[in-house]
Amino acid sequence: MLYIDDIGNNTIRFGDAVGGGTYPKFMANNLTARCDEIGRVWVEETVDGTGIINCYDPSQINLEGSVYTVAGAFVQAFNAMIAEEAMVITTSTTRAATTTTTRPVTTTTTTSA
Repeated sequence: MLYIDDIGNNTIRFGDAVGGGTYPKFMANNLTARCDEIGRVWVEETVDGTGIINCYDPSQINLEGSVYTVAGAFVQAFNAMIAEEAMVITTSTTRAATTTTTRPVTTTTTTSA
């Protein structure tokens, strides 16, 4: 079984056991999943299309504690996990300018008096 976990800080872990296993692989969260016509799933880097997992049976993948038997459901859950990780994290000060730290998705700057 393949285990995939969002471990935070823009990082997705792939491993052969819970917690990463013997030989975990760590990837930035610039990934996307898709399924094919025979119900297999593919995970690729969004930047250059490099395949991370190819033609996997979704029932052989544990995605953050859940196993999906339908490829489309796995794809939806994986892509939602990636989108959630890419959300903006805001850090602010009480006076002067408020600055926002973001992941590569959006940037927001707000000022307060």
